[in-house]
Amino acid sequence: MLAERYEVDAQESLEDCLLNVAVTFVNDNYQDYLAELMEAKAGSLLEKLDEDNTRLQMLTALSYSVGYMLHIRCGLPGRAYFGNSLDKVCNFNTPEVISILGAAVSDMSEVLLREIAVLMQDLQREEKEIKIAHLRFQRTAVMM
Repeated sequence: MLAERYEVDAQESLEDCLLNVAVTFVNDNYQDYLAELMEAKAGSLLEKLDEDNTRLQMLTALSYSVGYMLHIRCGLPGRAYFGNSLDKVCNFNTPEVISILGAAVSDMSEVLLREIAVLMQDLQREEKEIKIAHLRFQRTAVMM
């Protein structure tokens, strides 16, 4: 299951679980995008930051952006949950750094949304199989 794969607490709310999945995934997959960002940050609000602070800005913006995307695509109210958490995106203020952030959000969200889609298909298949088995049991019980 998604919670197990990304080591999040399945007892949390769906909203919290999706954000924690996003945070875990981003932390595992941001490195290539950070290298690009370090080369492209000149002229942006990130320009004067060292690598550690640039990483922190990127991880925060990416985690909340991917989390927001998961919320919206799963039909949850993203704006109400995230509030001002997406403000870090404003530091990505040149076309180059916006493009890097956008590509990272898009790529990471796509992977997670595909995993969620497969999970949902599996759950729907299981539910259908249970219903069929229940109907067969009912028919057998009526025939006896």
